[in-house]
Amino acid sequence: MNTRWAYVIDSAATLPVVSNFYGLTPGIVNQVATQTITICPGQQFSYRVKATSPLSTAKIVLSTNANLSAPGITTSISGQGTDSTTIIYTWTPQSQDAGTHYIYTDAVDTACGPNHLPVHQSKGVTIKVISHLNIASSAPASCAGAPVTLSATGGWNYTWSVASGDPYLPCTKCSEVEVHPNVTTRYIVTGVSENCGTKKDTFTLRHIPNYSVNAGKDTSFAGAIPANYNLFASVTPPASYYKFAWTPANKVNNATWQNPIPTNTVNHNVYIVTVTDSFNCFTRKDTILVRANAASVQDVNTLPEVTLYPNPTTGSFTFETTKPGWLSIVSIEGKQIANFEIKEGSNELQMPEGVSSGIYIASFRANHGEDIVRVRLIYQK
Repeated sequence: MNTRWAYVIDSAATLPVVSNFYGLTPGIVNQVATQTITICPGQQFSYRVKATSPLSTAKIVLSTNANLSAPGITTSISGQGTDSTTIIYTWTPQSQDAGTHYIYTDAVDTACGPNHLPVHQSKGVTIKVISHLNIASSAPASCAGAPVTLSATGGWNYTWSVASGDPYLPCTKCSEVEVHPNVTTRYIVTGVSENCGTKKDTFTLRHIPNYSVNAGKDTSFAGAIPANYNLFASVTPPASYYKFAWTPANKVNNATWQNPIPTNTVNHNVYIVTVTDSFNCFTRKDTILVRANAASVQDVNTLPEVTLYPNPTTGSFTFETTKPGWLSIVSIEGKQIANFEIKEGSNELQMPEGVSSGIYIASFRANHGEDIVRVRLIYQK
């Protein structure tokens, strides 16, 4: 038997009637050109797909992938297994549904077609859900004015402006801008999207200036370290987004405080503070030496006077002392890097090859002396 049917997609609000077509080839899936619907999150829409046959003996069965492609969509089918079958789709997409969804309606006339084969056809609809207007940033902050790319999505015909802060914008009529503000700046983007009207979004880009940390001067006590003595890491410029980490962590009462109390102390205590920020811009370190019971071996005032310069050093440095002895260079992890025999007066020294840039401890012990003078040595290649 010859089967001819009409296949119509329509929607009262968003989709025009699709032209009828005829002449289906039995046994072959005929894919009709996809229609497109563009909508906004929270906007309800519906459309209808209807398949009819001029033969009263036709038994048209519709099926769909809608529940898989568009979560939350509802379907209602009437006339299933007759010569006129209709499916109605209704959906209110949410913001998480932004993107492209392909929904097909598959129709099969299960009655005999030519050559005793069923007539089978699919028709698809592409639903584009526009995302909410949004500004995305390539970095959480501008580190000392480093460039950051701000990108707008969810609309067309974007317009950028500055609400406060650095007024510089490389362009105003574009989908993305590369900015490098010298202060914390609040940006606004206005976008017009199809069916969604005009929307705005704002983004505050923090400016994180370069900073330094100072753990204070090395300190010596004639007796035990006082119970009320605190370490203190001073960061310049001050801010609330700094994070602190003291090592050894088991020798302070709280390794994440800015001003912890030393614990489990010995005669010579080297503390290292590492300062980072919540935006992962920089990492800064400093050390402090805290000596206890200095007078138990020799009076603090009789320690040999030492001078080390330049500090920081690029490799070569001068060490001056009033007494001969030995100078040991040790990493903050405790690994010995070099050992120099020191004469009274001026000594020209060189960091060994292969040593990485960083903070080191230069420890000097005078001949026939038991006490040690320590100096922080900063090596910058």
